[in-house]
Amino acid sequence: PKDSYTRFEPGFTLGGPLAKDKVWFFVGYNPSFETTDRTVTFLADNASRTMTQKYSRPANATANLTAQLGPKTRTRVSFTSSGYKQEGLLPALDGTSSPTANYAVNEISPNYSGSASLDFTPTSKLFISARGGYYRYNLYNEGVYDGTRYLFITSNVGMAGVPPNLQGAVGTTNVPTNFSTTRDIKTRMSAQLDATYYMSLGGDHQWKIGAQFDRIANDVLRGETGNLVRILWDRALAGNRGTYGYYQVRSNGVLPQRGFTTVGNIHSNNLGLFLQDSWTINNKLTLNLGIRTENEHIPNFSDKSYGLPDTAINFSFKDKLAPRVGAAYDLKGDGKWK
Repeated sequence: PKDSYTRFEPGFTLGGPLAKDKVWFFVGYNPSFETTDRTVTFLADNASRTMTQKYSRPANATANLTAQLGPKTRTRVSFTSSGYKQEGLLPALDGTSSPTANYAVNEISPNYSGSASLDFTPTSKLFISARGGYYRYNLYNEGVYDGTRYLFITSNVGMAGVPPNLQGAVGTTNVPTNFSTTRDIKTRMSAQLDATYYMSLGGDHQWKIGAQFDRIANDVLRGETGNLVRILWDRALAGNRGTYGYYQVRSNGVLPQRGFTTVGNIHSNNLGLFLQDSWTINNKLTLNLGIRTENEHIPNFSDKSYGLPDTAINFSFKDKLAPRVGAAYDLKGDGKWK
């Protein structure tokens, strides 16, 4: 049968001045709530069951505040939240999922970001700007099965010697998943300071110089809580066949009792410097010239408690030097064809 699906998505926005010609605000809230009901006939016991999954974004919101502090200074702060929560898993439509598996598995992902900027115009030819931001994302699961997952790559239906309760079609599995995320926290902090200067020298110049800083981090522990066992019923491997076929076990060298796993806590501090000029020689030709360099640190995922090596790649300013040249030409000098 078709899934039964409903979605409710209210929302509103509100904005305006708090102080005339000085302070303005804007807020928006747009949560969403959806429910999916699925009815499946399980092949294992030929029984029909209806399962429900709920997905919501209860904190989907944004807000910002802008202020004109004086004739030369303007500032703005903003905040955004857009996390979600998924409650429950749905069985496969073809009925190959196990009817006794735990489907009460939740996935939760809170995330938010904030930023601030300050613009200062000391003279008609000089413009100074400072900006900063912070972003945080996380993802984790609740209720995931802790143990080995078995997956039928081939069918054993009607196979001699296999009890009926252990028979299944291709894709039969004992649990929907054993892949769990304990944490996957990603953060990014950034800041930029730049100055723009306007001058006339053989045309109009717009010089800009600036520095950028980024700190990127990831603290993660996720993967299969046990091994993944793929069972190939009535199959041979390199000419060798067991009583019922053969099987494959997915593991790893650090935590052999688990399958694919990612674990580590890393961060990277990067600094970039740039200089550029937008040079309008006449009403038609504009040259965009620039150069950028970066000091970058690229770590690997490492965790000394598991004996993993702590290695990284580093780029200094002299290693990364990027020039840029661009041009724009206005055919008639009236801004209509470039």
